[in-house]
Amino acid sequence: MAPEILAGFEYSYPIDYWALGVLIFEMIYSIRPYQSHDEKRLKQMVLDTPIRFPRQIVENTVSTCVKSLLERLLTKSQDERLNNYKDIMNHPAFENFDMHALKSRSIKPSVIPKPEYNLNFDPELALYRNCSNIYKLLHLLKFTPSDSLTLL
Repeated sequence: MAPEILAGFEYSYPIDYWALGVLIFEMIYSIRPYQSHDEKRLKQMVLDTPIRFPRQIVENTVSTCVKSLLERLLTKSQDERLNNYKDIMNHPAFENFDMHALKSRSIKPSVIPKPEYNLNFDPELALYRNCSNIYKLLHLLKFTPSDSLTLL
């Protein structure tokens, strides 16, 4: 949650840019920017602790430009945070990024997941796919929602 929400301040769209920063951080480092099992400690960390980047052991280190982008998205003050599309796209992290190619879908992804592998998904999610077919069948048989729940 963005610091302004935790602090009880009024908030608006800049919380979405905080969330974007958290998402990018998690995609790069595979962990959250702030972690604690204690809810009060986690809240205090989000409100007070500066962002820290994990030490990288692999060859592909994160560039200083990307770290700078994360720092600007994860700035505590919503007034100082990057909070509009133009400023984000003008950030040095996107200097060599072809937004036109992205919009026209001409960028080739480096990885295309194969649906049959499902490695990135919890195995329990496959159950939901099967459930939707069951619900469709029950709907076709004109079962009411309460009948469906009783049967399941």
